[in-house]
Amino acid sequence: MGRIFTLWVGTCLLCLSTAQASDAGAPSLKEQERRKALEQVARDQTVSGEVRAEARRELRQIKRTQEVASGVNKSSGFLYLGVKPGEILTSKQLDNYFDGGKTVGFYAGYGFNEHIAVEYERFSGELKYPSSSSKGPNYNTQGVYAAFRSGDEIYYKLRGGFVDAKVGSGYSASSDTGLSFGVGGGINFDALQIELEYTVVDQDASYLSLGLGLRF
Repeated sequence: MGRIFTLWVGTCLLCLSTAQASDAGAPSLKEQERRKALEQVARDQTVSGEVRAEARRELRQIKRTQEVASGVNKSSGFLYLGVKPGEILTSKQLDNYFDGGKTVGFYAGYGFNEHIAVEYERFSGELKYPSSSSKGPNYNTQGVYAAFRSGDEIYYKLRGGFVDAKVGSGYSASSDTGLSFGVGGGINFDALQIELEYTVVDQDASYLSLGLGLRF
């Protein structure tokens, strides 16, 4: 605890001991020294994980502030793309016919800010028969969602929207469109985000997915 207090006191002293830069819009010497001190704390493995996480959060806030000042504010809107491997989960009503399956998908979204976004995603997979090694029918979905993220480094996610699910292929295929919702959580690493999510497609099927996305 004493070492943590000393590090933060040192950060404050560094901030107070530097002069304000005269160039408008450019980072001042005070801000530069503060950022360096925070970067040192964020890398220091002798400091607790909570303190390092707080330092990284402050560094991200400094970055966003500088982007606002330069007219390049990513918080005002950004695009993101990603891939989602996952597992299809079937309801008890379908247990006699199918035993889940594997799926993989991609998603694209637009974030209006750090919390609110719209997403499109598409999944392609294959259902498994419970007592056979033969190939099961295709299971494909595509949906549009409104999503909410709590916006922190480690965050929770809620979303709801419409999805079209299609089982089989060709003339034997059947499809259904309806409401869908999902819950999950994730971790932000600036431009990279990792999300674990559970999505209900309809009363008979849902899926668990792990998403890896990039922000632009």
